[in-house]
Amino acid sequence: EVFFDQVRVPTRQVVGEIDEGWEIAKALLGFERSMIGAAVAGQMRGAERELLGAARAAHGSEDGALPDPLLRDALAAYAMREACYHGLLDHIAAQRRRGDPPGPEASIAKLVGSELKQQRYDLAMAINGNAGLGWEGAGFAAQSLQTSRDWLRSRANSIEGGTSEIHLNIIAHRILGLPK
Repeated sequence: EVFFDQVRVPTRQVVGEIDEGWEIAKALLGFERSMIGAAVAGQMRGAERELLGAARAAHGSEDGALPDPLLRDALAAYAMREACYHGLLDHIAAQRRRGDPPGPEASIAKLVGSELKQQRYDLAMAINGNAGLGWEGAGFAAQSLQTSRDWLRSRANSIEGGTSEIHLNIIAHRILGLPK
């Protein structure tokens, strides 16, 4: 925590009411979180089709069917989670169009988006199998190398814009009304 005591700010540069800076900061964080959620959603839209295509190319039979029931189940579960996530973001976008600032639901969007992105790349790595282990060099397709990098990068999503633990606390207190 950082506290500033006895700070002098010219009156014309004060944003909002004096001693109410945390309320403004929380509102800004809500916008940041909803923007991160929207950015992740843009990257995720249609990912289930991309994953299905990769799975069919790597593991499909001649007719394109996936013989592995666990892989089929994982792909279907991911597609359903992605569809629900886009529904949540559509709700938040409608609130913003009405002029309502993002509320604690922005924490849900950020948390779920981070987890969904990680799940996407976990699934992509599982589909790639040993081909997903490369970082650089011969013997690895460019797409497999990119998937490895994207998988590692997805881990940062649970930290940036507030850690997943912070968002779980916001959801617990501000949405579910659980005690502190």
